[in-house]
This record gives sequence, structure tokens and C-alpha cells, in this order.
Amino acid sequence: MSKVEAVIFDLDNTLVNTSALNDFRNNTPGQAPSQELLEKTKLYPQINTMLQAILAKGIKLGLVTNSTRNYANAVLQFHDIERYFDSIITYNDVGPDGHKPSPIGIQKTIQQLRVGSNVLYIGDDAVDFNAAYAAHIKPVAPSWASNLPIKQIPAAMLSSTYLIDELDNYENIKLLAESVARNAAFTPPVKRFYFMPMLLNGDVGALKKEKIEAVALGRYFSQGDPLTAFLHNKHALSQEIYKKELSPTYVIPEYFVDLMVFYINKAPSYFYNDQSAKFDLITVIPSKKGKNPRLENLLNRIAKKVDNKSALFINDLFYFEDDAVSLKTLGGMTARDNQIKDKLKFKSKYAEHIEGKRILIIDDVVTTGATLRGAYNLLNEFNPQRIFSVCFAKTVSIKSVDKICPMCERRMRVRKNRKDGSQFWGCSGFFETDKCTYTEDIE
Repeated sequence: MSKVEAVIFDLDNTLVNTSALNDFRNNTPGQAPSQELLEKTKLYPQINTMLQAILAKGIKLGLVTNSTRNYANAVLQFHDIERYFDSIITYNDVGPDGHKPSPIGIQKTIQQLRVGSNVLYIGDDAVDFNAAYAAHIKPVAPSWASNLPIKQIPAAMLSSTYLIDELDNYENIKLLAESVARNAAFTPPVKRFYFMPMLLNGDVGALKKEKIEAVALGRYFSQGDPLTAFLHNKHALSQEIYKKELSPTYVIPEYFVDLMVFYINKAPSYFYNDQSAKFDLITVIPSKKGKNPRLENLLNRIAKKVDNKSALFINDLFYFEDDAVSLKTLGGMTARDNQIKDKLKFKSKYAEHIEGKRILIIDDVVTTGATLRGAYNLLNEFNPQRIFSVCFAKTVSIKSVDKICPMCERRMRVRKNRKDGSQFWGCSGFFETDKCTYTEDIE
């Protein structure tokens, strides 16, 4: 086991609820808030206890904020927590080029703390997570802070208690599917299993139980830009998921079957607050015509292992029309939503099984949530009691614009040469029936 070497925190709405200062912070840069404004802020519960416990384990503390030095000092001193941090980096220390999601502030803190790579960055926003990914350290969402949805998925979401409990085992701070992929085996977790609550638009966060619409069991690093392509190559779950692109006969490993069985057995009692609760109907997002029915086959294997033998397992509840295209070749949520609205269909012969039922939909990877939204819309016409979905991974995508293939106008992504491991831009249509072989140098 490797120990966490340092924990670096964001300030606003991570350690201190400063939502009352939003207008002040945006409109008066460089200024310190007044005593009257500071009194409207609130230190989140257990922050002092948590910071003291981290230091007691010999772990260093840092802070990186996009706020200015005068502002940050005022907030930290008002709540008497400045004393905990060996390194405090503000906007004044990095300038506009170092503003998160730039990793510069985190990198400066790591240098000042003189620590290695076993570092956590805890923040409440996508820019925090993206900065941590760019710095090659582990981003964590705090469940004690804001429950506003976040546009990027972190490595984990922890309470202050769970954070303290995991400080001696850096590798244990990951979502369950990532642990399974790394070990190439499923072992039921001893203490707890980490998953990421989601909304149907792909946003994640510390959502209230009744607001959760989907669950991600891991992350998938896309190959849409050089950073996530680099992380993809070091990430066991991403590499396993990508195998489905390389082989038309790919079979999902048995340890992922066992993982999904575990989830199906355990999840209903959590979501329905009833130890005897079960899903009534379990289905999957279907394959497109001519493609490998990997999820349909997965469902058949799951059905043989789950405790709930009364559930209906229907692997063809949905279908895609013949001319449906792969969503990974499309850019933007609107294009994906339009494709799903036009091409994803529900088999009417199953309509009698939907009303009043608890339904679970299984998918492999969720990016924008377009397919799940389409499936939910189709089912909601028949008045189910509640629909949940679970996926092996939520996509980590970090890019400002989509790179488009000049030959066929599909999205490009970073690919790896099998011979020498070098990276290049390749058209996502390479794996489609109407193959496009256009490539570009990574530079």
C-alpha cells in the first residue's frame, strides 16, 4: 500500500461555503471582502477535524485557488484555517496563464511541498478536476460541500470520514470498476464500494439519493485530445473498454459480469430504502445493426448469476434503426440527441411490462448521456415507477473544440501505432462500416 503524500484543496465552496461572495469575487478582483460579507460565509462542518487528522498522519496540506491573494487570505483568516497549509497558491502567484484549469498552481504547490505523485486535489468544479488531470494527480470531489452538478467526473467522491480513512492507501481511492479492471478480478469490497452518482446529461456530484438518475462505476479516458489519450494509456479500465473497438468479437470479461451482478444485488435496497427491494426489469442499450451484441450477451450472462430470479431480463427492449451511426463519430450534445431521437426505438410488444415497474438500464460508456435520455423518454410513455441506469464508465473528455476529419467530417481522436506506440490523429470512422482511414501527425 502506498500512502497519500499530500492533499491540496480548492478554497471556495470546497472548504468554505462562499456562495454569498460570488458577486463580490467576480466584480471586485483583488479586493478583500468586508467583515460583513465574511460573516455570510460558512466553514463546512468537520473541516477543522479533517485538516487536523490529515496533518496528524504526517501528510502535507496545500491550497490552490483561482481567487486573489487578498481575498483568499481574508477568508482563510476569518475562519482560522490558514495555519494548516504549508503552501497557498492564489491567482497572484500564477497570473492569467496559470488560472485553473491550468495545472500551474498545483504544480507550484507540489514543488513547494516537495512531494511526489501520490497527491489528491479536492475541488468542487470541473476546472478543479481538469487542472488535477493536467497535473497528473488524482482529483476528488467533496461530498460535504456543494451538491451542484459538475460537468467533469473525478477519480472519487469522498466524505471527510472516508478521506481520512483512505489516506494510508492511495490506490484504494478509485471507483469500483477501475479497481476490478486493474486487478482483472472481482472481489466484493470489504468496507464500501465507490460509484459516481449522475444525472442524465452526464453531470456528476454529491446528488441527493432521490435525484440520482444514473451511476458510473468508473471512468473512461477518451482519445479526443493528447492529455486524455496519455491518461488512457495508463488506465486499465480505459484500455479494456477500448478493446471493443479493436475486435468485432470482443467479449466482456467475466469479472465485469460479476461486478454488475454485485451492483444489481446491492443497489435496489440503497435507492429504494428497502432491504427487500429489487429491480423488476433489467435491460441494456442495444448494439447497432451488424455490430457485436456485447451488452446483450452480457445481460444473458448476468441473468444466470443474480440473486433476483423474478426479474425480467430483456436484451432487445430497444433497437436502433438500420442506418443509425455511432455517437462517437458525432460532436456535441445536440447532434447526439437528434441521432438518438431519430434512430433509437422501443419494441412495442414489451409495453405491458413497463407500467409501475422498477427498471435498470445497463450501458458500457456514457459521454453526454444522449442514449440514456432517449431510452428514458421512450420508457416514460408507459409510466414506469422509476428508471435507473448503470454504466461501467463515464467519459473523461478535456478539449475546447472537436477536431473534425476533413475527408468525412466525423470526429478525430488520438490513436496509437501498434508497432512503435507513437500517437497520431485518426478519424473515428476507421472502426465504422464505411471506413475512413484519414490520419494526421499528432503535432
